Amino acid sequence: KGCGNYGTVLPGGESGWAELEKIRRWRPGDGSFFAEYPNLLWTAYAKRTDSLFLPAWSEDDGGRFDEARKLYHQGKDVQKIIRLLAESISMNPIHAAKWEYLGGILKVSNKPFDAVIAYIQALKINSKSPWAWKGLVDSLDKAGFKANAAGLGWYLKIKGN
Repeated sequence: KGCGNYGTVLPGGESGWAELEKIRRWRPGDGSFFAEYPNLLWTAYAKRTDSLFLPAWSEDDGGRFDEARKLYHQGKDVQKIIRLLAESISMNPIHAAKWEYLGGILKVSNKPFDAVIAYIQALKINSKSPWAWKGLVDSLDKAGFKANAAGLGWYLKIKGN
C-alpha cells in the first residue's frame, strides 16, 4: 500500500486505494450490459494473452459489426447496436474495434462500469489504441473513479498518448 499516490486522500475524502477496491469488487448487477450478456464477461476475463492456445474464432459475423458501426455513427437505435455488437463479439472476441465501439455505446448509455470492462478488453488486444485509452479515462471518470481517471489521464499525457 505504500506504492505511488494511491494512499493519498483526495479532496472528496476518497483515497486511490478505496477506488481500486471498488473496481476490484464490482460485479454486474441489474441493468448491467454484462448481466444481459454474461458470456461476453466470461470472454473478457477468460482471454489470456500468454496462452499458446487461442480458439478458432469466426471472422464472418454476417455483417453485424458493419451494421452496428453504421448505426453508431448515425446515432440510431442504441439497443440494436448493443445487440449487434454482442453477437459480433461472441463470434470473434479478439477484435479490438468491436470492444471499442461497445465501450463507446455503453458509456453514452450511462453504463460506465460496463464500458470500463469493454475498453480494458480492447486495450488487452491493442494497447496502442488512443480511442480505447480516452474512452477508459472518460468511463472511469463517469463511474465516479475520479482519482483513477485523473491519474491515468496524466500518465497518458506524460507518455504522449
